[in-house]
Amino acid sequence: MGRAILFDLFDTLLPGGDGDRVATNHAIAADLGLDTEKFQALMVETWRERMTGGLGDLRAQLAELARRLGGHPSDAQVASAADRRMAFAREHMVAGPETLEILAGLRADGWSVGIVSNCTVDSASAFAESPLAELSDATVLSCQAKIAKPDPRIYERTCKQLGAEPMSCVYVGDGAERELYGAWALGMRVVQTRQYAESDPDWSGPKIASLAELPTYLDKLPSDDAP
Repeated sequence: MGRAILFDLFDTLLPGGDGDRVATNHAIAADLGLDTEKFQALMVETWRERMTGGLGDLRAQLAELARRLGGHPSDAQVASAADRRMAFAREHMVAGPETLEILAGLRADGWSVGIVSNCTVDSASAFAESPLAELSDATVLSCQAKIAKPDPRIYERTCKQLGAEPMSCVYVGDGAERELYGAWALGMRVVQTRQYAESDPDWSGPKIASLAELPTYLDKLPSDDAP
């Protein structure tokens, strides 16, 4: 088996966009004729339901969220809100050229690259249009897989697509939602990146300040511990 490395997506390969998220949600609420604060609270409350595909496609999601708040938006309102959400997703699905170069370099060096992400359907659609999709040998997204990190099955599915056992893989992530521990429990070598966020400040395992440090970290793996 070849060498395999799994990456988280948001706050690992690209910024999470959290600074713009609330403003976008407020604008979507206005599109739907809903109270902005109540809609924002509901978006937070339904995060796990939405990221495991429990509410259908984007328009179905928005219509259901409006219904839960007592709203009855028109089809045109839902379409406008969906367009706004997709515009946000595309705007923030942009990895820097240095990140793309690192992924391409890893593949050139014989690494298989996987991406495993907790994300909603709009992010999945934006990802499919991104250069990141072309640099991933296996991509497993929670909204499509119907499971989310740190559930071991989402890592195992990614490893299987890469043709690698978990214990032969490296996992790289910022640490949100206890993703690092989920990978570690399967025997992966786990490294936290803090380039965009310190999502798990208590992580005591290996850390890198940015993805630019990853190739050096991989080169220093003991030869008898290498994938």
